Amino acid sequence: MAITLPQSLFTETPRSRPMLRRILEESLGRSVVKDHFPLSFDFVPKELPHREEQFRQLGRMFRPLLTQGVAEHARFHGPVGTGKTATAKRFCDEMREVGRDQGRHIDSLVVNCRRRPSDGAVLLQALSHFDEGFPDRGFSITEMLESLRKHLISRKAYFILVLDEADVLLKRTKTDLVYQLTRFNEEGRTSWNVSLVLISQGDLSTHLDPASASTFKQNNAVNFAPYAAGELEDILRQRVELAFYPRTVPEEVVSLIARTAAKKGDARFAIEILAAAGGLADTDQMDAVAPEHVRRANALTYATLQQDKIRELGRGLQVVLLAVARALKKRSEIATGDLHKTYSVVCEEYGEKPRGSTQFWKYLKDLESRGLLDQRQGRTGAGNTTLVSLTEAPAAELEEFVVALLEGAEEGATP
Repeated sequence: MAITLPQSLFTETPRSRPMLRRILEESLGRSVVKDHFPLSFDFVPKELPHREEQFRQLGRMFRPLLTQGVAEHARFHGPVGTGKTATAKRFCDEMREVGRDQGRHIDSLVVNCRRRPSDGAVLLQALSHFDEGFPDRGFSITEMLESLRKHLISRKAYFILVLDEADVLLKRTKTDLVYQLTRFNEEGRTSWNVSLVLISQGDLSTHLDPASASTFKQNNAVNFAPYAAGELEDILRQRVELAFYPRTVPEEVVSLIARTAAKKGDARFAIEILAAAGGLADTDQMDAVAPEHVRRANALTYATLQQDKIRELGRGLQVVLLAVARALKKRSEIATGDLHKTYSVVCEEYGEKPRGSTQFWKYLKDLESRGLLDQRQGRTGAGNTTLVSLTEAPAAELEEFVVALLEGAEEGATP
């Protein structure tokens, strides 16, 4: 007699599936993010907020290339995350479009010199741009330059070559590539030429030999200053609109990320925090990104919860810091008047005498000078006031750590 086994024995239940598979399936659930690409470092938006002046400067510099086919060269310098590479990529894209309208074939390529740190490696990537099958060995620099010339002649193309992190290449004592490329059409054998854009964090003039430096005019240096908090807010709003579903990233979250990244003026850092905060909101299965997700993202990304600094604080400052943490667990910032009320409650809880407004203000300034909180002038319903915020540490983790110190449960707690 045949025995019929229950079908459930052959059907995978959620609990019976392998753990890693379950984790991956859960990650495919609902998300506040509709498109991850605008949050990646490879994404270059159609519009670059607050880089209009750099574009105007480049337009003036490269007008001769568009109107007469005359090669031009430029140097970009500025700190990390100030839009240098994105500006170069967008500029090259627009030059191709405008050149087409003007009847000129303009091509371009961005080469990262940290990945291609030699003359041969840079030229190989340039030649592979025109010929994917170009051999990766067996040619001298002179032969590779001549091959590049032939490609431009056959295509009747003007070439903009962007050398990102060019200082890595220029610091090599035997490099001669910049000189060779700036003199690419010196013999006048053809009108097709190469324009160079050199990108670095610092001023490249000290790394250029006199012959190469003479090609780069003083007014062809394009400066990229760090972004201010308000500028970072505009950049973040653009990425939020492109990457997130509507109403999933509140304005207070945008403002908090901007203030966090404004210490370095780094848009790349700001976008990285935004992406990480979105991921944390998904992990928590929340319908929107919260300020605490931002603080957790910052701590995960740069591990900036400075526990040693907090251990060194006197008990009075630790009580104030605990009040700040408790007040900000569900909000991005708080007025000092409201914070003082929370502080009074914490003082009562830990047997401390609440300090008056003057001493309380001094405590806040002390904590700010140590990098443990931030303050700014703002407005509330009652008028102008000072607003206190946390950008470096998640409020919940900070609360847990300070409570352990005050209760003597954490090693190194102050008496």
